[in-house]
Amino acid sequence: MRAFLIRTGQVALTFALFSLCNALATQFEIENSVSILFPATAIAILACMMFGWWAAIGVVLGTIVTPWSPEISFTTLLTSGLISAIEGMVPWAVFRFRRDISSDLRDMRSLIAFLIFGCVVNTAFSAIAGNVLILKHPAGTYLVWREVYVWWIADFTAALLLAMPALAFGHALFSRIGSDASREQAGQPRTITNAVQILAVILLLGFAMSFAIRVSLLNGLEAERLEQQRAWAKATVIVNRIHDNFLGIETIDENDPRRSAMLAAARRVNDAEFASLEPALTHTSPELMQEVPEVRSLTQKWFAGPQANASQVSARILKLRSDMEAADGKSWADFGRKRARIMTVVGLVDGFVFMILVLASLTLIVNISRPFHQVREAINAMRDGQSVDPAKIESGYLEFRTIAGALAETQAELLRREGALRLQTERALAASRHKSDFLAKMSHELRTPLNSIIGFSDLLAEQEETIDHVKRVNFLENVSTSARHLLHLINDLLDVSKIESGKMKMHFEDVDLRRSISNTVRSTSPLFVRKRQQVVISVPEEPMLVRADPSRVEQILLNLLSNANKYSGEGKPVSVISEKLDGRWRIEVRDRGIGISDEDQARIFEDFEQVYTRGPNSTGTGLGLALVKRFAEMQGGEVEVKSKLGEGSTFAITLPAV
Repeated sequence: MRAFLIRTGQVALTFALFSLCNALATQFEIENSVSILFPATAIAILACMMFGWWAAIGVVLGTIVTPWSPEISFTTLLTSGLISAIEGMVPWAVFRFRRDISSDLRDMRSLIAFLIFGCVVNTAFSAIAGNVLILKHPAGTYLVWREVYVWWIADFTAALLLAMPALAFGHALFSRIGSDASREQAGQPRTITNAVQILAVILLLGFAMSFAIRVSLLNGLEAERLEQQRAWAKATVIVNRIHDNFLGIETIDENDPRRSAMLAAARRVNDAEFASLEPALTHTSPELMQEVPEVRSLTQKWFAGPQANASQVSARILKLRSDMEAADGKSWADFGRKRARIMTVVGLVDGFVFMILVLASLTLIVNISRPFHQVREAINAMRDGQSVDPAKIESGYLEFRTIAGALAETQAELLRREGALRLQTERALAASRHKSDFLAKMSHELRTPLNSIIGFSDLLAEQEETIDHVKRVNFLENVSTSARHLLHLINDLLDVSKIESGKMKMHFEDVDLRRSISNTVRSTSPLFVRKRQQVVISVPEEPMLVRADPSRVEQILLNLLSNANKYSGEGKPVSVISEKLDGRWRIEVRDRGIGISDEDQARIFEDFEQVYTRGPNSTGTGLGLALVKRFAEMQGGEVEVKSKLGEGSTFAITLPAV
């Protein structure tokens, strides 16, 4: 029921508007039932573009109920309605079956398609078909090109100045009463370029049509009137000669012997003058042509028989001349009315084009200047660090929506970069603090072994003669231990510096991780012996081959084992477990030490980061695990940690297997 009511409403709306415009067009007829103003064409096109076949029904009904004259038959009215319906359905069919063009003329292809099929082809068909099938012509004449031209120029002007602007800019109209496709297109933004293109086409062709109506139709009308005046003048001269010829014979004495010869000559002159009178009146007054044979017959009878009715013949000739003068006056009146109608239409066209120009200018001023102002305010707000809502840039044009989207993306990117900069600043400040802590620690870490080296060296020098062998060896061992510790600190610093500068060189070769594990455990065994800790090793029997730098692999294992020894209590075991998972070798170093909290696990691989900055576990530089992570990644591997406070830690390194 709802669909039926909608379709009925569409038919009724089309019927009402088309009937009104069709009735208006009858007031501007200038040719053989041809009007110079026919806005009903625009109604037919717009309605069919929006409603399809249902609009065609309304067009046919509107034509039938508004006949141009009572003499028009129903068949002629039906034919006229079908022609108008086809005129509207041509562009509808083109835009329905061509999916690459849009009915709101949002691109140049759609605009050209409507110009061709909505303004030229359909109106030309209507003008030709209407002239052939509807208008009445003299026998043997089927097409009058002047009438076709007037019909076409009226339809083309209506399509150009009414239908095209409504299709291009009637977004609200289409979104309310149009089809689903029309509503969908009406909600889409158009470009400023497209609007300017449509406006330029309407203005140029609108003024061109105004010029064509003014020049061609007025010139044609005036030329036709001039030709009529010449014909009237010629016909008047001929009628006067006929009357003079008749009066000249009537005054001759009946007893004059020359009367017969003169009567015969006058009769021949009379026939010749009437023969030349008919062509003169053919294009001036077809109504008078019905009187000419009667007057001619009357004069011929007078010349052939008794002349008793001479006064009657003279009066009839004078009446013909009087009728000619009246017809001439009527022709002048018709000429004036036609000229006034043409000038009215020209004024309407000029006014409508000017109105379109004014409305378009105001629309552009409002729809362009306001968004530009909003864009400027948004940019100023972004510059001042304020939040910007791009949705506040109000415009239906695609360019401004694109700018709004770009501003939204720019604002999001600025916020992201601001956040990244803030994070980097925080990291830089943290790094600065860490480096300050590091320098403080390093001053202590470097001073301690140096003081030891210097102190024992001085003792060796001072007690050279009295020191016994055992004491000398102990002193030298302390010097060596301090020197190695100092060298380890310096090497860590150099490694970090090389990695950050990109100058760290890796020497890759096939490495058996079993040997690397064995060498590292052997080199760190004094540490574990000192704390009575046992290192349990579990490795597979097959070679654990990887492509890596053997020295860096052992440095990774050394740092992990040193940490396990450092943070595990005396007598607590340490495990080294190896296995192959998904084509990668995995080495785990497990301890039973104090463990690491979840918060600290996220930062222990950063430079200069230490979990414990005070107490017995605060020694070190905070670079060991950072180097472990970087060396593992440089060799295509990764490192991870699992730990709980009080339950120990497990550090795992994985490297791609060969």
